[in-house]
Amino acid sequence: LPPMMSTRLQVGEDVPEKFDIVVSEVMDLWCLGEGILPTMRHAHQKLLAEGGVLIPSRLAVFAQPLELQPWAQVEREQKVNLSPVGKLFSSKFSPIRINQFPHRMLSEEPCPVLEIDLRNIPAAPAEGAPNLENATLCIRMGQKPALYAKASQVPISSSGMLCGYGIWWAADLGYGQVLSSGPRSPQRSWKQLVRWLPEPRFVSEGDSAQMLACYNELSVNVEDIYMSEDMAQQYSQQMQAERQRVEASLPQQQPQQQQQQRQQHQQQQQQCAAAALSSMRAAPHGQAPQFHQQAQSPMGSSASSAP
Repeated sequence: LPPMMSTRLQVGEDVPEKFDIVVSEVMDLWCLGEGILPTMRHAHQKLLAEGGVLIPSRLAVFAQPLELQPWAQVEREQKVNLSPVGKLFSSKFSPIRINQFPHRMLSEEPCPVLEIDLRNIPAAPAEGAPNLENATLCIRMGQKPALYAKASQVPISSSGMLCGYGIWWAADLGYGQVLSSGPRSPQRSWKQLVRWLPEPRFVSEGDSAQMLACYNELSVNVEDIYMSEDMAQQYSQQMQAERQRVEASLPQQQPQQQQQQRQQHQQQQQQCAAAALSSMRAAPHGQAPQFHQQAQSPMGSSASSAP
């Protein structure tokens, strides 16, 4: 092959014909950071013969609730409080080998928060177009809509302190062969990620942990979705005030028509609440997403809301 990037290869000029098999290993710790999406999109569209095979053909990103306190053992043994140090050097994500630290997984199995078919990679959505699975919300990463977003929940099987989520990926190589960067994998090429919570919280067996995951061309982001009782109460009061404002602004109409418009507005607000989102922000490799909803206002005109 010519010494050039595969995305610059042109069939008929640089190579005589398309390929029956395309193999690529451009996954990094974050899965997408080395450009596997643009690489495989180009390969599938321009380089792969009809009926050809992509290796890998699919990717999956997993997340699992985690109790992991890096300073706990030292604090117990030395009888010191290192929490100020932890806060000073805190980060949203940390690349570590999870099994090298005392930890507990708080769910029985990891949750597949994202699945990517490399033969059918989503195109960049239009500005404001819905990209959150099963919802009419647009999740943004930085200044642009994410290619895709998904909300997931996993049942908590062991009570403990939820410190964050262990994150890793798996690649389908075909014929039942899977390459994984997970903590149980014997490979030593990739570490795992820990997505730390700003403040650990206690969770009980039977609870659920909820996550929002999204990706763009080069990065993956996972957010913890959680509303404390105070936040839920505050949001409920805001919804009630907004509902009263909308009702007061409606012209005098037949009761049935007013009820239909009221129900429509309530459904739109419930969608925002169900996505759990308030106003998280993110940047690549941890740019918390922004949320944008296309909706119809009670008067029938197009409106946008960003909770």
